[in-house]
Formats: sequence, structure tokens, C-alpha cells
Amino acid sequence: MNKCLLVLIVLILVFSKLVSAQDQTVIKEHKTLIIESPRAGVVNIRDIKEDYFPKLQNIEMPKPGMSTEEDDSELNAVKARVHAIPAAPQPQNKQGGGSSLKAPYELINFEGNSYDNGIPDDNNIAVSDSGKILSAMNSSLNVYDSTGKLIKNVSLGAFSASLGLPQGKYDPKVIYDEAADRFIVVCLNGTYDSNSYAIIGFSQTDDPAGNWNLYKVSGNPLNDTTWSDFPTIKITQNELFLTLNALHNNSTWQAGFKQDYIWQIDKTAGFSGGTLKTKVHSGIVYNKANIRNICPVQGGSKLTGPESYFISDKNFSNGTDSIFLLKLSGLMSDPNSALTISLLHSKTGKYGVAPSAHQPSTTKINRTLQTNDARVLDAFIENDEIQFVGNSVTSAGKAGVMHGTITGVSTAPSLSIDILGDTLEFGYPSICYAGLNTGDDDALILVDHVSDTTNPGNSVIFFKGGSYSPSRRLYSGTSYAEISSANERWGDYSGVQRKYNEPGKAWAAAFYGRVIGSGFTALHGNAARISEIQSPLLPKSSIIPQASITDNISLYPVPANNYKPINVVFTSPGEAYCDFRIYDIQGKLITSLLREKVQAGKNMFTFSTCPLKPGIYLLSIGSGQTIFSQKFVVE
Repeated sequence: MNKCLLVLIVLILVFSKLVSAQDQTVIKEHKTLIIESPRAGVVNIRDIKEDYFPKLQNIEMPKPGMSTEEDDSELNAVKARVHAIPAAPQPQNKQGGGSSLKAPYELINFEGNSYDNGIPDDNNIAVSDSGKILSAMNSSLNVYDSTGKLIKNVSLGAFSASLGLPQGKYDPKVIYDEAADRFIVVCLNGTYDSNSYAIIGFSQTDDPAGNWNLYKVSGNPLNDTTWSDFPTIKITQNELFLTLNALHNNSTWQAGFKQDYIWQIDKTAGFSGGTLKTKVHSGIVYNKANIRNICPVQGGSKLTGPESYFISDKNFSNGTDSIFLLKLSGLMSDPNSALTISLLHSKTGKYGVAPSAHQPSTTKINRTLQTNDARVLDAFIENDEIQFVGNSVTSAGKAGVMHGTITGVSTAPSLSIDILGDTLEFGYPSICYAGLNTGDDDALILVDHVSDTTNPGNSVIFFKGGSYSPSRRLYSGTSYAEISSANERWGDYSGVQRKYNEPGKAWAAAFYGRVIGSGFTALHGNAARISEIQSPLLPKSSIIPQASITDNISLYPVPANNYKPINVVFTSPGEAYCDFRIYDIQGKLITSLLREKVQAGKNMFTFSTCPLKPGIYLLSIGSGQTIFSQKFVVE
């Protein structure tokens, strides 16, 4: 090889490394504070008998000319200027566009957290290797087995009652620790510096309905008249990470932002019930500006550590290619641990604040769903590559989601961004690793969906090697959502978690619209839907189909009495998991009787009416959606 050419190549490589090193900046303003918190309580979820699920929700419609976001002037001003992002050299909105990938499969779909009708949903989910499911929705926790049978539901207030914090509980996050075979719950309490706490629960065993160690850490650790909002969490081999936004009292989350905290927590002490050792990282700044909405990056196929990565972005931008990559280099106990930050620029696409998404509307009302800002909502790392998701705007000027990838994370990070959308508008994505073999970059991307002709529901997209599958519609709602505003809250996040001992499979929890009650008091609200999903690269034969029940159905005796059970005989063309529920005549759920696999052919379902008062009721049998319903009378 020519010596001059060889020298030139060496110089280029050296220069590239120097540029990479210069881009990674140690945060000089970074400060740490060590805080120790003793265990503050213990709770056994199964032992909670009295739980009123209290929840205050303002459902009065806004006055003419006013908006429920009236105080959110900063974000509203940005949204008023929202414009379509021009197509990138690598085309955006390419989900399903010419890709040979098949859509992900759905295995099971059932109702989640039915006692919680709050806006927003704040859906989150965790699943153990043994199939125990813990789901969260704004102010409640539900425990299920792998068939969808409800084991226990409990409000966040009852879960944390031993801590003596009377304020409302909100923003729950749940996670499963595969190394410890335990669960972790985080939620927030209060919205003022004097009553702001993060509540952290560590399960004592692999049973999420069993005993939990409870801790409370201050939402105002620096005593500077701020409170903490919007938690995100991740775990490594040794630690739990919790990020929070510090907000000024009596201000909005847009205008009142001060800084972000990263809490570094010894998870081993939490599981054992010992004193919780924590390190609070503050002063997270780039070019004298505080970084906000920092999202931790979870391990993909396994837990990572001791280093930890975090992602942030310019969440109020109308169109940018910039992403912040943060790295915390060591454990809490490491005196040489450093926090560094790199500003990356996408080589393909841009992202930006999304407009509100359109719901089915009457001629008089334009119903929409809020999309908040463009913050990063979820992320994982696998094979030195980070994948992340958040809300964005499509090239058609509609609500969509961004999917970003950062390759060469530990050496020379390179960023690419794609914007996903189709005939529906997307929002509030979450993402998990879905690879089957070492070296895979496969992912499942969960999104909420809606359009002006489609009620709010949820879908999933498969990603592999730079291509996207068509979306799989997991569940479409039965109504638009409108409890407090014609521009309703859509939910601050959804949740998807891989099943660690079953590669390619995952569990998801997301938003859908439904009618609550009937007549004058009926509300067009929301609920959670839980699904088991899998990579399309797994054999389809492993799926239990969601079969339809035929019309060959009979229910007797009519009317029913307390001396003889009701029998329902029906025919199913194939195997299917079905929900058997009783509603009152106003459509209120009385009880979920059973969730079980129906066999192909003729089946009989029997139940007693002894717990029911005299009246008219509705029996519903559903498999993903209601397939059969029949009125019956109890004398």
C-alpha cells in the first residue's frame, strides 16, 4: 500500500476518534447527594380487604372559548406552529412500506385495571418468567396470571397506606427484575414541595400479590421549593435508576421546569428490606441549559451494568435532528464514576412536536386527543445499539411516533431517526427487544392509535434490520374518549415488556376508548387493554387463536333463581381464550366470572346467581372483543 495513503488513513482514524472524544463532554455542573432511607412500611397485596379506589376527576366541560390547556401557553404556542416534517433521504412514514416483514402476532387480549377510569391512563406492565403479570394504570395495580385471570386489584392509595401520605398517588411505573425474580413499583405522591414523594415498592418474593417493602424518598431532595413529576425507571445488575422532573410550586410542567434528577438506588437493599442507599444526581446541564425528560435505557435481552445510558431530546422543537446521549460510568459506590453527555445529530430524519390526534367527531364537536411534547418515552440497548421511541409529527402533518437508533454507542455513536405512521394516527409508544438470536436488533413497538373514523385503541409494529412491518391492530375501542375536554388526555405513556425466558414474546398494556355507564350520566372514557404479543419470526402454530363463537347459543333457565345455576351452551369453531362477565342493565361491570380457554366444538358454561340481587343483567362472553351477550333475569 502507498505509504502516503496509509498515513492519510491513520490520520483520518485518529481525527475521527478525537472528534468523538470532543463530542462527549463531562458535565461540570453535575452534583451528587447521598441519601439513606429506612424501610417505611410493608404491605401484602392479598391482605388488603378494604379498598374504596378513591379518585377525584374533574369532568366539567371547559367554558366556551377556554381550553383545559389554557395555562400551557409554551407548549400551545409550539403546537400552533406544528408543520409536517419533510421526508428524509431515507423515507419517513415507511412502516409497512414495501417491507417483507409480517406484522407481529397477538396471542391473548383482555381487559385491564377496570376499576381505574382516570384520565390519563398511564399504562405500564411487568411480567415474570413464571408468567405473573403486574399492570398499572394511573391510580391502581392489578395482578394476573398468564391466562389473564385477575388475582388481585388494589389502588395505589391502599398499596401505600402504611406510609401515611394522604395526597393522591399517580404516575405508576412497574418493572420485573429477571436477575432477582422480583418486581418493583414506583409512583408519586403530592404536587407541592412539602408533600412530594416518590414511593418505591420492592416485592419480597416472585409473587406480586404477596409482601412488598415500601420506601418513600423526597420529591424535593435539594430543599429548593420544587416537587417531582413524571418518573421513568430502569434496572441494571445492581441498581435501580429513577429519573424525575423537578418543577416549581404553583406552575405548569411546561413553564415550571427547573431541572432533572437521576436517582441511583441500591436495589439489593430494597428487596431485602434494609436501609435504601441512594445517590441523587443533579445539575445535568448542556451549554448552560438544563436537560429535561431524561429517559433511562433498559437492557434488551439481559440486564446491563455497571455503566448506564440515558436519552433526552429537544422536546418542544418543531423539527430537529438533535438527541442527547448521557452515560453514567460506574456504580453508586465508585468514587471515579462520571456523568458525560454527547449531542448527536441524525443522519436520516428529524422529529418534532405532534399535533393533537383526531377522534371520531360529530358535526358540532371536533374531538381530539392530546399528544403533549416530543420527549423520549422508552428505550433499550442491545449489541451496543440503543433504540428509543417518542411522539412526533409525520410528513403528512399528523400525530405519529419517532423511532430512533444509536449504533456504536460505546465507541462512535451514530444516530438515525424514522417517523412511523399509517392510515391511523399514533401516539405514546413504548418499545422492547424482540430478538431470537445473538446479534439481532429486532424490536416490538407498541403504539396507541386513533383516527377521525376509528375509536382510540392500540397497535404493535415489528422492526428488524432497518425495516418495519405493517401494524397489528391489537384492540380498537368502542367509543371516543371525552371525560374532561374535547381535547382529551390520551395517556402519558403505554407499556411493553419482553418475556425474558421466551425470546420474541412480550406483554403490552395500552389505552382504548369505551362508554362508562348509560343515559344522561354516561361518560365516554377510557380503559386499559392487556395483550400478549410475539415476533412474526416465531412459528405461528404457537399461537392460541382468538376464535369467534357461533350463534348456536342457548341460556337457561329464564328467569333464573337462587336455587338453580344458569347454563350457557355455545359452539366455538376453535380454541380461544374467553372472558365471561356480568354487567347490570346500565352497562356497569358487576363481576368478571372467569377467563378460560374455550375448546373447539360445543361448550357449556355454568354459574350461580346467588350473589346477585333481583333484577335484569347481561352476560357477556368475549374473545378480544365482545362476541356474545344475552340478558337474563334474576327473581
